[in-house]
Amino acid sequence: MKKLICSLLTLSLTLSVFAASYAEEGTDIDALRAADVNADGTINILDLVRVAADLSATSTAEQPLNSDVNGDGTVNILDLVFVASHLGETVRPPVVFVSADPEPESELEIDDTIVLTFDNTPEAFTTSTGIATVIDNTVTLSGPFDPGTLVLVITWADGTQTLRYTVREPDTEPPQITNVIAMDSDGNIEPQPTQNTTRFEITFNEPVIGQAILFTAGGTNVGWSSEIEGNKGIVERRYAKALESGFTYIIEVYAIDTAGNEIGYTVTFPPVGEPPEIPILVDDATFDTVVLESELPVVVEFYAEW
Repeated sequence: MKKLICSLLTLSLTLSVFAASYAEEGTDIDALRAADVNADGTINILDLVRVAADLSATSTAEQPLNSDVNGDGTVNILDLVFVASHLGETVRPPVVFVSADPEPESELEIDDTIVLTFDNTPEAFTTSTGIATVIDNTVTLSGPFDPGTLVLVITWADGTQTLRYTVREPDTEPPQITNVIAMDSDGNIEPQPTQNTTRFEITFNEPVIGQAILFTAGGTNVGWSSEIEGNKGIVERRYAKALESGFTYIIEVYAIDTAGNEIGYTVTFPPVGEPPEIPILVDDATFDTVVLESELPVVVEFYAEW
């Protein structure tokens, strides 16, 4: 055993001197990893032992040998020379891609950012689109990204990865009110505000935040509480005064959506207790809704031509 070790040490020294004139300057990381035959991160005598043990062996695609360092299909003196020329060097392990946030296949806004995580600092990082900022093992990709399908190809010294996203068109439309209803204390919907009204519900076409305030037409804040959450706003009496007969009321609404589009609305109601405009012309198409489904007493003056 001692004789074998001494022989290998002598061989190592001999090869080191012999390889000095053959050592390649600027050897790339893949070549160094090939010279690290046992993949322990350091090129040393143990790698020479592995190559020496396989001398004259053939390396094939079906049964590749790590000891065929130069990849010519045969383990020979050239492999020993190459390993010897890098004795004492350490080999950086390959950097591995870990994750992306947001996850691939999800939706993005045009100005969103994508955060990529690796198990170590990726060297020579490039991206097919976006601006990359590399800090330690994290890469932040900033837009703007073009709307539509985004195929993002990232490369670094140790690999490549393709990530796919859908980029939404920017939202530039302000939110809209789709419905405003008055309700009494029993939750019944009223055709227009009355002295029994205790609550107004405002429906929006998208999630918003904002505020809604109930005023008299003269500009007096009635003091009703309000809350806007998601697609709905609520203005309710709670402990404030009830609506007064003959007064005209308005709700001033300010709303802003998740994209930052904002708008103000003024919703004006007819005077409390005022009957709807009459007379109303009713035909066959509107008879059911205007007469039969009315919550107010209806006097029908019938007239027909035969």
